[in-house]
Amino acid sequence: MARSFEGAEPATSSTKELLPNLVDAIAATEPEAIFAEYPVDPVSYESGYQKFSYGSLANAANGIAWLLQEKLGPGEDFPTLAYIGPNGIVVNAFLLGAVKTGYKALLISPRNSIRAQGNLLTFTKCKTLVTTSPQSIQLQPMIAALSSMGIQILELPNILDLIEKPHENFPFKKTFEAAKDEPFVVLHTSGTTELPKPIVWTHDYIATATQRIEAPTGYVNQMDYMLVRIFNTFPSFHTAGVFFGLINGISRRSISIYPIAGLPSASLLIDGLKNNNADIAVLVPPYVVDLAQSTESLDFVAKNLNRIFYLGGAIPPAAGDVISSKIELIGHVGATETGFYPSLKPVNTRSNFWGHHQFDPCANISFEHQADDLYEAVWSRNLDPKKLQPVFKTFPKLRQWRSKDLYSPHPTEPDLWLYRGRGDDIIVFLTGEKTNPISMEHRLNQHPEIRQTMVIGALRFQAALLIELVDQKSMIATERAEVIERIWPAIEDANLTCPAHARIAKSHILFTEPGRPILMSAKGTIQRSPTLREYASEIEKLYVDADKMSAYSAGENDENEELVDIHNIEGVHKLLRLAVLKVTKWDEVKVQDEDNLFVQGMDSLQALQLIRNLRKALKKPDLAISILYTNPSIAQLVQSILAMSKDESNINTVNASNRRHKIEETLQKYVQIVDRISSKHEFGEKLSPVNEHVVVLTGSTGSLG
Repeated sequence: MARSFEGAEPATSSTKELLPNLVDAIAATEPEAIFAEYPVDPVSYESGYQKFSYGSLANAANGIAWLLQEKLGPGEDFPTLAYIGPNGIVVNAFLLGAVKTGYKALLISPRNSIRAQGNLLTFTKCKTLVTTSPQSIQLQPMIAALSSMGIQILELPNILDLIEKPHENFPFKKTFEAAKDEPFVVLHTSGTTELPKPIVWTHDYIATATQRIEAPTGYVNQMDYMLVRIFNTFPSFHTAGVFFGLINGISRRSISIYPIAGLPSASLLIDGLKNNNADIAVLVPPYVVDLAQSTESLDFVAKNLNRIFYLGGAIPPAAGDVISSKIELIGHVGATETGFYPSLKPVNTRSNFWGHHQFDPCANISFEHQADDLYEAVWSRNLDPKKLQPVFKTFPKLRQWRSKDLYSPHPTEPDLWLYRGRGDDIIVFLTGEKTNPISMEHRLNQHPEIRQTMVIGALRFQAALLIELVDQKSMIATERAEVIERIWPAIEDANLTCPAHARIAKSHILFTEPGRPILMSAKGTIQRSPTLREYASEIEKLYVDADKMSAYSAGENDENEELVDIHNIEGVHKLLRLAVLKVTKWDEVKVQDEDNLFVQGMDSLQALQLIRNLRKALKKPDLAISILYTNPSIAQLVQSILAMSKDESNINTVNASNRRHKIEETLQKYVQIVDRISSKHEFGEKLSPVNEHVVVLTGSTGSLG
């Protein structure tokens, strides 16, 4: 039974308290108050739900605390205990029990690789892995692998056994002021771009993140989940899972209702609502996308929920529009380092801008321009200690924290920002051009044969596409070609929505292998860097093979194209004109022989296609794309190619020398102009007014760009 605790009360805007003390206080005064509800059978709703009270939670936490002390002794300097196991109230009881005995819990995702798990355990100096008894069959290989690394394995009793047996109160007499800087839990980043990093949440971090903030006049805070029933789809090891399942539950007295185990789908949500009731649902993006596919499912959800919150990534605009037409749809933004960004909406209204965010000024978030219409959200430290944001509890020495999250401003509504993805998502091609692949991936993921796509192309001349099919099987070349033909209309449609330099060709499509899927984080976003490492050799081979292809025309070779004698000036001239018109689809009258092709509008991908055509027709597989950049007109190209046939090494030297001479000549010209300006005006002398001019710099790459 829970011990009596005096002086603690549910958190308010002015109260900060340790979570173990709050749980004990609620258990002492309202032992039957419901904390959370879980399916009786973790894989079926048929047996209904089991309600767990605060009395049960406190009792289980005490039981685990006594077990940890018996098996490991009292914790000194907060040693780390990693937990991996099924979702359930046992996770929350373990977190509280670990704090009481002087340990800190590290919640690790079962989806992490062995390498990632080992890195987390090493970084946190963790020597003990805690799991449940009996061990989950799915987790046994992971547990065995970590055990082989010398990690001690400690099994917790079945949660029902923990709850049914009364446990003596484990003494815990710390106050908030004394323990505020001590760790409560260690979570980790999603590992989207690199190995997951551990992030420690202190008691002060949690208290700061859950303080009720008064919204500006005319607005309400969208993160105020006081006394609501939440259908919570996030796993217990996820940041949102810990927040909604434990922290928000205790501090706001909300109740989490959980789905059965399984892949995220609308059916898990709908069947759960048929067996229980909730006010709101907190969903990962795959739930939202799936829900938009069925009008019947969406109608049912709209009748049984007040609103839907989603977080963890962007969702396709089409899916969001469908759902928001039936039920209020609200997006949240957050990170392990920051917690949730405090967001606002006008009072007594339903927002028409479901994908946009208006952040509370108290967060002190600014937006710094990165590229095109993309801006990075940057947190700046509030000077008032009472208004210090949670992220600076995580990083107390920082004055500013860069999120790497990219947003675009609403074209007409002030202070509304659309989440566009991570800065790490942006692909920078070898030409210096950039693309955000999220919208293309979202479009292609709607195809019935496709489970997931990932656009690649960093430090390459053009993009490629990695596709994970719903029907995973090994395919021979003819089978891959047949699949490409079936999905090609969808790729063509997606190509129309992205810049020319980011379009996908048939020659640049790669399929995943069975057992080697595109790696995903717990929140449903692509782990790009790990996936690139997994398929590094296949991607390299794809680009090499594509470069060897003789021609490019929407991915097809022109078998009837004739070879041209490189010494024949008329033949080379005709070839160049036809090749330029072929890749650009310009009218013949648009371009003259002396015209600069790039000034006329040729982009980097078309330039690459042109060079590929020339390599085949001229039988010059080593023809470099640089020849086009240094000779950007048809006339110049003809002369350069003819000269190359006579004395290749000499002409390369001459061209390089001529180019250097032109650069030096231009530089010297403008240095002299600048010198004349500086000699005419003394420092501090007021310059006479001049007319202002707007100058557009376009097409530049490298250091100048």
